[in-house]
Amino acid sequence: MRAGPRGRLIWITLGWLGAVMLLGVGVWLFPVEGQGPRGGVLALEAASGVNASPMDCAALEQRAIDRDWPLVRREAPAAGWSRQPLAVAVWGLPTLSAAVRQGDLLTCGTLRDARQRDPRFTAGVGAVLHPAAGSMDAVEVRVAPSYSMLWPAVVHIGDPVDALRADRLRWMLRTGVVAALLVLLASTLLAFGSTRPGSLMVFMAATTGFLVWSLEISALAGYPQRWLAPQGLHFLLVVALPLPIVAGFAHSLLIQANVERHHALAERFSLGFLLASLLTLPLLAVLPRTAIANSVAAIEILLLIVAMVLLVCAVTIWRNRRDAITLALAVVPFALVTIGSLAGSSTVQLWKIELVLLCGAWLAIVSHLVAARRQSRVNRDLELMKHLASTDDLTGLPNRRAVLAALDVEFARARSRGDEAGLPIAVLDLDHFKRINDSLGHPIGDRCLVHFARSVQPLIRRGDMIGRTGGEEFVLLLPGASLEEAARILAKIRQTLAHSADIGGHPIALHFSAGLTDAASHPNPETALQVADRLLYRAKDEGRERIVCDQLLPDSLTSGPQAMPTQRA
Repeated sequence: MRAGPRGRLIWITLGWLGAVMLLGVGVWLFPVEGQGPRGGVLALEAASGVNASPMDCAALEQRAIDRDWPLVRREAPAAGWSRQPLAVAVWGLPTLSAAVRQGDLLTCGTLRDARQRDPRFTAGVGAVLHPAAGSMDAVEVRVAPSYSMLWPAVVHIGDPVDALRADRLRWMLRTGVVAALLVLLASTLLAFGSTRPGSLMVFMAATTGFLVWSLEISALAGYPQRWLAPQGLHFLLVVALPLPIVAGFAHSLLIQANVERHHALAERFSLGFLLASLLTLPLLAVLPRTAIANSVAAIEILLLIVAMVLLVCAVTIWRNRRDAITLALAVVPFALVTIGSLAGSSTVQLWKIELVLLCGAWLAIVSHLVAARRQSRVNRDLELMKHLASTDDLTGLPNRRAVLAALDVEFARARSRGDEAGLPIAVLDLDHFKRINDSLGHPIGDRCLVHFARSVQPLIRRGDMIGRTGGEEFVLLLPGASLEEAARILAKIRQTLAHSADIGGHPIALHFSAGLTDAASHPNPETALQVADRLLYRAKDEGRERIVCDQLLPDSLTSGPQAMPTQRA
């Protein structure tokens, strides 16, 4: 319902009064004192040691010695340590624990719980040492062994600034990936809630799994304390989730990029691999940890095979260039990192966790873009289908279905406006149109219909609608106009068409008869259309080339001009 100027003024006044009342309530609830500070201070008294138990570094070091943990040792310079601080940082899998000793100084930490390590290091375990000047005691770092040689721990001993910068960079990359995944999930949920395409379900499941895996592998699940899942499930989540995650993304890419049209075998392979990887989850839950740890290399080889299959698909559908490039860009970084990891590249091993997270996030982003692009194509096709279903193929005007739908909408609006404005409706029919088809042929008749449509559209008002309802019959809707104004518009159309035009090499002047009524004055749109149609037949019976209205209008608006010496329709 549209509000008039008076209604808009009332709403503006009510809104202003509501705002003033809210301000008054705020001043009453939170008064501003005349003297003293204008702001408040919220004091928090935190209980010390809540839910936190300090690590026994001596016991951890002894356990490391008994179990022969890997030892990284840095000897003191020939002149002894200077007074400059020395940083020790250890990065690795979340199962990492480390004990650092320099002389009598012993410190330790673990990634399982952020409360049990130096808060200056967020992505790993670290400490800033202050060796005594001239001390010759070496720095010894004992690190819990990784369960895979492909995911080694990284130990940094050196300048504190470099160590803290590297730690901050790792932390930013890890949190950035998690934030990007959350945004992707939110965007996908919005798209899924509005259109509910089944193809997005696999992508949403894969993205959710990758989010959980990212939180585990980046140690964010232990910050500020363990919150995502029990510690006993960490190993299973880290090792078991990569297969279904990559399989899900691969299947989603193949579906969204329409690769299955060219490679049914690849689409079936991705689906089979996805189902098989899901079936391996219960198996990994019951196998011994040592057996699972030994299978990490095999898992990465399987992931590399999946990436290569996708690349082969991208190469073989190169004729569909856009989808092929997208598919290749999605998996090339992942394949390179996996190859570097299997080849033992020092750069990849140094930043293994961050690189894998970035490649996974890139794969998720590309999959999301491909899904969004496909959904955009689907929406465009739907809009095209709607347009074709409501448009006349020959003239480009709305067809009968669109006209009837618009009449229903405008009739409801006219009734809601009351007597402020009417809804004139006119049914037009070209006079003697059969003569043109019989004498000049149907192609010329079709050109006449197109000429009529193009000539009428500039002459009607913005918001009016003319549509072709069949043959040489048209319906004109003029929302908000009076019958006199509608008659003047019809007269202008009639005068314009009465001048002969060159249509297919023939000088032809088009004439029409019309029945005009106010649809808002009838009980329903169907009755209004029937009345206008009867008025049209009355105009035909009275000699054609005229407008007949069910209300009294000036003769100058309804009577037709004299016959012109040209071919008439």
